[in-house]
Amino acid sequence: FFNRINVITKRLKNRQFRTNNRMLVSTIGDLNNSNIKSYFGVSISQTRNGFDNVIEFLNGEYALNVSMHISQINFGLFKGPNQINLLNPVAFYEFYSDLQSFVELNTGIKIELPLELVEDIERLDDIITKFHDMVNLIIQLYRTRDYDTFVRLIVNSLKMQEYFGISIRNVNRSNGNITDEYFYFLNRRYYIIPNSTYLRKLNEKGIYDNIITNESHNEEIQIVLLQFFEDIMYYTREKYPNVDINLDGFLIDLN
Repeated sequence: FFNRINVITKRLKNRQFRTNNRMLVSTIGDLNNSNIKSYFGVSISQTRNGFDNVIEFLNGEYALNVSMHISQINFGLFKGPNQINLLNPVAFYEFYSDLQSFVELNTGIKIELPLELVEDIERLDDIITKFHDMVNLIIQLYRTRDYDTFVRLIVNSLKMQEYFGISIRNVNRSNGNITDEYFYFLNRRYYIIPNSTYLRKLNEKGIYDNIITNESHNEEIQIVLLQFFEDIMYYTREKYPNVDINLDGFLIDLN
């Protein structure tokens, strides 16, 4: 039964149902005829011979509205009065987790959530964790000048490189020492030279400007780093629209 719910919601959000056949009508009808729908707190009301449907879950806590017309299928998932974005895995995961808890409470059976959805959530969590790690790592670099740790952790984290557009010039140098190499961020919009702590930013003319140098004072560095971190957040949100990252709780204290 849960797999049927997953099929309906997945095909709806991927626009895989067609208006010129009755597959969706039949699929919802199968839900309605199931003798275990009460385990999910499901009730279904239908009009227009099954072309208008309200599928309630968890005894009305959620409702999936589906309306079929000649040229399109309209649908929306609601929690109370609030519509849930079916393309947002975080909101969708909350819905499925609530279903899981409801079924387990009423039957003692714990249903498995879709692996694809679980992997999406784990990826978003990992992006947030890696963002926090990177911010702390950069702050630590400017606080302690521990460039060896900075280099080692960046080089060893392929996920961090993937998430934040990080690349390294001449990463495979023959002597193995890359502390004076360019560590690019945000697809080469910025780069840091770890052993000098220089930070440079690409300007509109395609030239890198020094925004942190060895002569920069801590107060200046803190202001620049804040802007740098905000640009990383903007880049990450553009790349991963459903990720929820912020600088809450971070203190850029270099003293």
